[in-house]
Amino acid sequence: TVQPKALFQRVIHLGNLQLPIKNHLMKPLLLIRHGIFALSLLLLASLAQGQAFRGTVYDAATDEPIAQALVRMKGRILGVQTDSLGRFEIRIEKNAATLEVSRLGYQNETTPIPANTGTPLEIRMRPSAALPDVVITAGANLVLEDKTLHLYDYEFMDEGIMVISYDRKRKHSMLAWVDAHDDIITRADTPEPPGKLVRDCMGNVHAITKTHACQLFLDKARDINMYVDSLKTFERFVTPCINSIAPYYYYRFDRFNGQVVDYYHINALNQEATPFLHLSDREKIHQMLDPLGPYVQFASTEEGLLSIPQKTWDEINKLDYEMQFNRLAFFYPIHAPLHVIGNGLVVFDHTNLLIRKLDAAGHPLDSVAITYPKEAHWSRGIIIDAVRQEAYTTFERHGYTTLREIDLRTGALISSTELPKQFAKKIQVRDGVAYFMYKEQEYQDTNRLWRMRLKD
Repeated sequence: TVQPKALFQRVIHLGNLQLPIKNHLMKPLLLIRHGIFALSLLLLASLAQGQAFRGTVYDAATDEPIAQALVRMKGRILGVQTDSLGRFEIRIEKNAATLEVSRLGYQNETTPIPANTGTPLEIRMRPSAALPDVVITAGANLVLEDKTLHLYDYEFMDEGIMVISYDRKRKHSMLAWVDAHDDIITRADTPEPPGKLVRDCMGNVHAITKTHACQLFLDKARDINMYVDSLKTFERFVTPCINSIAPYYYYRFDRFNGQVVDYYHINALNQEATPFLHLSDREKIHQMLDPLGPYVQFASTEEGLLSIPQKTWDEINKLDYEMQFNRLAFFYPIHAPLHVIGNGLVVFDHTNLLIRKLDAAGHPLDSVAITYPKEAHWSRGIIIDAVRQEAYTTFERHGYTTLREIDLRTGALISSTELPKQFAKKIQVRDGVAYFMYKEQEYQDTNRLWRMRLKD
């Protein structure tokens, strides 16, 4: 298993190039070749030496502060998010001249960086003209009406949706970006036919092909552009990172046959790796040490079992049917997904029946008890509405999925909505609207994208 410090160092040094971290502007073509992820990490380190600016982002129409707006130097990928009062603090590179602010539902705003670092910035954002005109009627609605398009995957991107579509007439797969009015604005090809879309820990969307990972972005004309990297590099350096709040990058490591989980973060400014949360399933560990159980032949103490590497565990669990049955029936890994909600972390520790709340550095803030994992038909899904900072969990019965909102203050379930399509796939929620894919039998097994409003 690659430890987080070593993994981060490999990203920083771009494999065998060993570029000094302070020389992030050297050989830019090599940096792009090895991925925007590494370039962004190098940028973060450089900001430690820049000037700090503070400010507040407001709604231009209401003068209300805007939370979770992204503030960054113009032309950069990374930035900082505003807090619940619209406030932000950002470090600026030496020669940077302009800040760019973006937020779902608002037009992007740019503002010159003042010469006086002590003058707080006030930035006002105008609501997007496109979004208020979109009406989502009751029940499920198709996102794209074109029956000739078969959708392989979708991901939210900017104020629209990126999809991988297959045109039955042209017999060709390509990327398409769909705006808030469900119109396809632009299309693009990848080096090979794209198979799926993946969001990395910094929120960037990648189109995955057989041998490439293509990071996607839209230019000012709303044309699709991309950085193309090898899939092997992406899986080695980017996939292990599960989430981020600048300057922290979060990693999860499973041990003890999945019965112990350690969460780490890397501080990109000083490259320090710090464990911040240790979870274990004491009941399952005790069961694994049963002298009459199948695992006693490999170790008879907890220390002995902990010393078994993950590769050996994978081999043990494939030895025979008894091992496979034990793994599937009793020793499934701890289910405790970590999500970024607002400016902090929330860990849904279903093993220990707690919702754990932490700040960006991993310091515990609060925890609440939960009982929904014990309810019938719970299917273990956690879905985050990043716009409204809300969380949902899923229940499934006879192929139909029900979304139930979790009250993050109390741990109780406070709403329930059943999706009308059976065997819905890739369910996501954005701004109170559920999106999901469903295979339409009447259209020659065509995958379609649907949406359904959960709340006003």
